Order: sequence, then C-alpha cells, then structure tokens
Amino acid sequence: MATWRLDPEVTHLNHGSFGATPIEALAIQDHWRQLMETNPVSFMLETYQPALEESRDAIARFVGADSGGVVLVPNATYGVNSVLRSMEDRIAPGSEILVTNHGYNACNNAVAVSARKASAQVVTVDIPLPVIDQSSIVTAILSRVSEETALVVLDHVTSPTGLVFPVEDVVNALEPEIPVLVDGAHAPGMIPVDVSGLGASFYTANCHNWMCAPKGSGFLYVAPRHRDQTYAAIVSHGYNDGWPGDQSRFQSQFDWTGTHDPTAWFSVGAALDVMEAHHDRGWDGIRQSNHASIN
Repeated sequence: MATWRLDPEVTHLNHGSFGATPIEALAIQDHWRQLMETNPVSFMLETYQPALEESRDAIARFVGADSGGVVLVPNATYGVNSVLRSMEDRIAPGSEILVTNHGYNACNNAVAVSARKASAQVVTVDIPLPVIDQSSIVTAILSRVSEETALVVLDHVTSPTGLVFPVEDVVNALEPEIPVLVDGAHAPGMIPVDVSGLGASFYTANCHNWMCAPKGSGFLYVAPRHRDQTYAAIVSHGYNDGWPGDQSRFQSQFDWTGTHDPTAWFSVGAALDVMEAHHDRGWDGIRQSNHASIN
C-alpha cells in the first residue's frame, strides 16, 4: 500500500499536472542519491547506464512499447522539442504542421518555433466545446489535413480541458504517410496506453503525473522508421558515439546529455511497482477506481 507526504488539509486531485510521489518511491530515489554521492565517478561511469536500461525496460513494459524505441527525457515537453528539432530539415518550405486549440501552450510554442525555422505554417484545428462525440474530433482534424501537412501534433489527454482524444482513429487515418506526434503527457497511468498498438510515429509522456514517479522523469517513444533521424534536443556525447553505452545510436543521443541528477529516472520502476501494489487489481483497479470516483 502506497503512503504519501500530502498535506492532510489539502485534497490533491491534480495528478495531471504535478503528481504526488509515494514515500516508498521517494525512499528509492534517496537511495540512488546516496549511492551517487558515495562515489560519483563510479556511479556515473559504471552504475548509470545499467540503471537507465532497467528503467527503460520498466517503462516499455508499462506502455506496451519495444524498449529499443524508448528514451528517457526530463518531461514530455523535452520529448516534443526533440521530435520537432529532428524534423525541421525534413519539413519542406510551405508545409503545414497541424495542432489543435486544445494543445499544451509549451508544445504549441515549440511547434511555432520549428515552423518558423522550416518556413512552414502552423494550422490550428478548432474543436469547440462541448464536444458532441469522439467522431466529431476526428472529423475536425482530418478536415484540415492537406497535401501540405507534414506533421500532426495531437494531445492524448488535453491539458487545459481534460478531454481524451481519439488518437487511435487519427493515427489510423494518417500513418505512415503523415507522421503523428502524440503528446501523451497525462495519459499513462490515467488511461491504458499501448504505444506499439497505437502505431504513431512518436509518443512522449511524463512519468511524474499519474505514474507517480519523481519529478523530472518522462519518456519518448520513436517508431523504427524514424529512429535513425531523431535526436535529443540537447546535442551531446551520443552524437559521435562518445558515450560508452551498448544501446543504439538513437538512444545514445538521449542517454547522456550532460551531468544531471538521474535519480528520478532510476526510480520510475519502483513507483510503478508501489502503485500497482496499492490496489488488489493493480493498475487496472487504480484506473477504474479513479474514474468511478468522479462519475
């Protein structure tokens, strides 16, 4: 059973923005920090990569992805920026990047910057409230797709409005001809996520929301067809194979982008295990209980 440090005078409901982390997972993070400070050089050169691989595998299992396509990032915004920066030289002048008016402000800003650098246009699909049904969302998005559309950026669960978008239907209609980047920041842990089954070119999410991992942990998944051309937003040692990992060049772009505190990444698996044990039906039970409590 998970325990928390939440203020008893506050009813914490907003896991979608800043999830609370169970004390048991925080203890694991403290263990990693103590181990790191005991011998920083040994930790970074010998412990870091195996621990990262273990976390990568735990995330891949949880979201139904092959671990070869998963990289750890600080947050979903970093993942979105990495994809956009990687695609800037593949977006022809005059092309269009499609977003919706329910998109996350930080990510829409990143789209605007990349569009300007690529001499592309941002097309914003208006999805008015209240939403009548899921098909109306799909129709609104697909109606704005054109021959100039180079990328669609779509929220899985929208930040400002909390809508669950029918990303599967949009992806099925567009991929692989038009790549779709799914900003799933708030989805894993809140709703079932099957990244491989979804079939989107890119999927990024936070682990510090409903997955309840420590702050500063997220992931990006890239489909096989894009891995050779996708790079971290920060160019570092992996660019010329300067980081001594055994992983692919795609993953080496992200695995070491400078010295940072990696303990949030290394604690994701512990957070998933703690939360799974929180309910007698595991994560399915947690999601169902959460949904039932607001109906």
